Amino acid sequence: MEVVMTFEGSRRHCNNFGFLRLLFASLVIISHSAEIIDGNRSREWLVSIGGTMTLGEVAVDGFFLISGYLVLQSFQNSTTVYSYIIKRVRRIYPGFIFAYVTCFFVVAPFAGVDFGSLKFTSYLKYALQALMLNGPDLYAFPSMPVHALNGPTWTIVYEFRCYLLIVLIAGLGLYKWPLMFAALSIGLLLLNEVGFFIKVGALGRIIGNPMFLVRLASLFCIGSCFYLFRSKIRFRVEFAIIACTVLTASIYFSKFQEAVFAIFGGYLIFYVALHIKSRVLVSINSRVDISYGVYLYAWPIQISLAYFFGIHSPWTLTIIATPFAYVAGLLSWHFIERPFLVPAVAERRTYA
Repeated sequence: MEVVMTFEGSRRHCNNFGFLRLLFASLVIISHSAEIIDGNRSREWLVSIGGTMTLGEVAVDGFFLISGYLVLQSFQNSTTVYSYIIKRVRRIYPGFIFAYVTCFFVVAPFAGVDFGSLKFTSYLKYALQALMLNGPDLYAFPSMPVHALNGPTWTIVYEFRCYLLIVLIAGLGLYKWPLMFAALSIGLLLLNEVGFFIKVGALGRIIGNPMFLVRLASLFCIGSCFYLFRSKIRFRVEFAIIACTVLTASIYFSKFQEAVFAIFGGYLIFYVALHIKSRVLVSINSRVDISYGVYLYAWPIQISLAYFFGIHSPWTLTIIATPFAYVAGLLSWHFIERPFLVPAVAERRTYA
């Protein structure tokens, strides 16, 4: 049983990317519940069964794989680099800025943040922080083992850096040489696995933590490879079973686990996204995409519930917080994100 999905097929909305993104956002909720309550990962579900990666890390990796595929598609469909950048800004900034402001002015005052010690220059610093897509670094929830107002938002700035990386790679002409680009992507994966340390100094303000950048950019680039080679990749159910088996076995091995997920997990993700035909899956989180809002608001909702109501069970926290996060994601989509999107883009859902 075989199918070759083309770009045109994915544009016609016959895919399950929306379902997968909501699934990954939900996995982040499950993963963070234990960390919020305990301050460590000992009760995190995947770690507790012997895994070396958390569900949250798996979900973030999945997000960047999907983003690499869809954002390169968006770039190649853009008439100019400027129009591409504007689409990316419209997609990522409004939701993030509103979530930042909500955390700062709504959540923080009730979370033990000492606003009395903040000077005028501090507010300017936080405004710049928001514009740079960095999460609020206020000390909050003093009685909790973790004190971040919105922990997961650290990945957002790396997502945007990957958007800019596409422009750089296109400028170098690497997309015209798919094999060379694939070699570069695999090289980044291997560099991430062997580990490295490099002092970047002031450059860190632009590229962030080099290790985080290499990790997430490698996944993003592998996702782009799946797009570049979309006409050559064969999706078979037996290959998907093999990929699933390899992924399951890799849970218990720390070496090259992320690289294994990038290749085999990537294959499985795009198999599910482009191969499985299900009206139910296609309809989930499709034209109404709540996944970004769920990702942005889940942590402050979870930690607030644990802080104010003394919840000590990760599963209880997950069950209670998830519906609230979904509602927050729905409100974010309808009132914040969607109004900033070009109508055609919002309808076709080809953005990441």
